[in-house]
Amino acid sequence: FMAQELQSYVEKITGAVLPIVTDAETLTAHEIVIGKTNRETEGQFDRTALTDQGFVIKADEDNRIWLIGGGELGTKYCIYHLLDEYLGCGLYSPEFEYIPDYDSLGLAYGEDIQVPALISRTIGCRKFYSYFDKMKLGGPYIHAGHTLPVIACGSYDANDPCLSYEGTYQTVLDYVLNILKETPDTYCIGIGQADGKTYCTCDTCTASYELNGYSGHYIKFINRIADAIREDYPNTSICTFAYDFTFAPPKNGVKPADNVIIQFCMSELCRIHNLEDYNFGFSRTDIYLPANITFGEVLKEWSDISENIAIYHYTPNYASYHCIMPNIVDQYYNIRLFAENNAPYVYIAGATLSEVGEFDELRSYLISKALWNPYMTEEEYFGYMNKFLCEYYGPGWEYIRAFIDLAEKETENICMGGTLLFDDPTHITPIDTEYLKSLIEKIDLSSLTVDQIKDPASVDWDAYYEQIDEKDRNFNRLLARGYEYFAKASELAETDEQRDNIDQSSIQLDINYSTLIYSNISLPKAEILKQIYKRALDVFIANGTIDEFDGYTYVYKFDDLVCEPIYKESKIFRIEFNKNLYHKMLKYGITYLYECNNNFNTVPEEQLDFSNPPTGGYGTPFAAWHPSK
Repeated sequence: FMAQELQSYVEKITGAVLPIVTDAETLTAHEIVIGKTNRETEGQFDRTALTDQGFVIKADEDNRIWLIGGGELGTKYCIYHLLDEYLGCGLYSPEFEYIPDYDSLGLAYGEDIQVPALISRTIGCRKFYSYFDKMKLGGPYIHAGHTLPVIACGSYDANDPCLSYEGTYQTVLDYVLNILKETPDTYCIGIGQADGKTYCTCDTCTASYELNGYSGHYIKFINRIADAIREDYPNTSICTFAYDFTFAPPKNGVKPADNVIIQFCMSELCRIHNLEDYNFGFSRTDIYLPANITFGEVLKEWSDISENIAIYHYTPNYASYHCIMPNIVDQYYNIRLFAENNAPYVYIAGATLSEVGEFDELRSYLISKALWNPYMTEEEYFGYMNKFLCEYYGPGWEYIRAFIDLAEKETENICMGGTLLFDDPTHITPIDTEYLKSLIEKIDLSSLTVDQIKDPASVDWDAYYEQIDEKDRNFNRLLARGYEYFAKASELAETDEQRDNIDQSSIQLDINYSTLIYSNISLPKAEILKQIYKRALDVFIANGTIDEFDGYTYVYKFDDLVCEPIYKESKIFRIEFNKNLYHKMLKYGITYLYECNNNFNTVPEEQLDFSNPPTGGYGTPFAAWHPSK
């Protein structure tokens, strides 16, 4: 199959069709040798050192190219690495691959040995599941799962069982042994705590929490299971969580056994910043960490007691898969941090339910590159980014890169995340009140009279509003510049495919704008007019012409007479905006909005509530387009 893959891509690139033969054929002057054949001499390639996933690409002076995998998976990775890194193909997604047009292809003499630094590399984005081999993603599946309440009580909704009770140990051990009886070569079995603070509060368990820490109490239990299977199943590990109340490292010298994997779930952390220096900011008594400790420090404490750490990292906003999430650059630093701290198993969660997510092709491509080689240089990482942007978006790609850079800069002092994974998208595109104020301060209001202030309906407020440049009438600079950048990129696009890619990616701007105008009820015009009026009113209050109490009365009157019609227009605008966004999302196959019951195409369009933004989920005040019950 891999010989056919190479043959197919070479034909796409050059038009030449290379013949495929087995090693039963007579040796020829020029050969590309794939896998284990009689062409290699004994001991020529050390497949044990390569592991199942590693490979060698070698061009020798005998005019032979060797494409050798340590195992079947390594052979697949070898061919796709050759195509992607040497022959100029852009293996980006199942829907988009860049194929160069060359008259000829060649390799310089030399040898490239690749062995992944991370044993398991996974991205939770459903579009790419069938594309993992081309992205060199894979390895053993590692996940603790919220399995303890299911094993002991038969339900995910149950509390964790008492781990001090001997019957719990026997029940969990029987569960593990039954799995191994059916599949004795199982790499890892997950035994994870329930989702939430549902631990046992009996006197024995409580005393253990005090002595060993919550994580230490759970690890001592898991170690017993791991020790019980070690002799008969030496290649099987048990995976458990460091999550929520078990996030803090254990106390009193408790350590995970060497066949226990500790899986970090990062739900407590900011998702748009470099994690190493991320400061919890206050005493996290809810997860039992000291004040102001950084994630890097916590991870280092764990890596000092375990060489088997798994990472479950959340990168999207689960309240909106498609909103702006400026963390593409941070993944480079985060993945390196994981690799440097004994974390060979890394899962990066994406838009798990949606067919398409915000920048998901770019994000998944870059994450897959960093997972394969977490020690690449910044220059290499940004080189991959620019290559993708150029081939995916066309000649205007630098405007998309400018938006990515601007989003990183504009949000450097904003956090998204913490105790929830469901965030209001406007956390990173808030109203820019200072900017609005600076614009309003420049407006000439000297001609306004007291009578006009008292009767705001008599004033042509549009004349004052229009003193602000149209390009500046926006709540948020990132959104304003974003629309500008995407429009310029689209103008420079050379193909319909490039224009569609730009249009699809711009949905993130629409999501944030829709949420912004919903959460502020009005369009920017109403807010600007209100501030203009308030500034003029303050002048008359200051000189005593209008007393302060009456001033408040006039503000309410201004809202009723001037802003109320705009508010009504705002709702009409919002509904129309969201209808257009609805059709835009359907055009690109997007039917899932966020992480819970949100497949909006199951409801007829005429029944959808487009007055709401297309966001929602746990912990947010927003609803999706589904009609209210």
